[in-house]
Amino acid sequence: MPDTEIYLIPGLGFDCRIFRHLDWSAHPVVHLNWIEPEEAESLTHYARRMAAGLEGRKSRKIIVGHSFGGILAREIATLHTVEKVILISSIKSCREQSPALRAAKWLRLHRLFSKTIVRRTFPLWAKKHGYESPE
Repeated sequence: MPDTEIYLIPGLGFDCRIFRHLDWSAHPVVHLNWIEPEEAESLTHYARRMAAGLEGRKSRKIIVGHSFGGILAREIATLHTVEKVILISSIKSCREQSPALRAAKWLRLHRLFSKTIVRRTFPLWAKKHGYESPE
């Protein structure tokens, strides 16, 4: 599949360095890094803005999403024709959400998180989730 492009979406608070140990040499890679959300923006609208670069490309597309990037990858796949979506440490549907994640959504705790908070608290939870590199 030489005409296939791979789109990488890191998890929230991360960047594409999270994918650096994976070998992508067989295909061109496009990094989709997070953009600033608009006030009260829906996930669908955000995904549409994030994937604006996919418009008009003739190649087959594979989207790889890590964590919340996987949820965004699924949403982008509903808006564009893609060959496949690969999820890493993510969920396929809302039914797979843990009770803690459902409670956090109900309590609107996601509004408390920012890239700065994730970076500052990273040493506290990183090893528990398998992140061992200082990067």
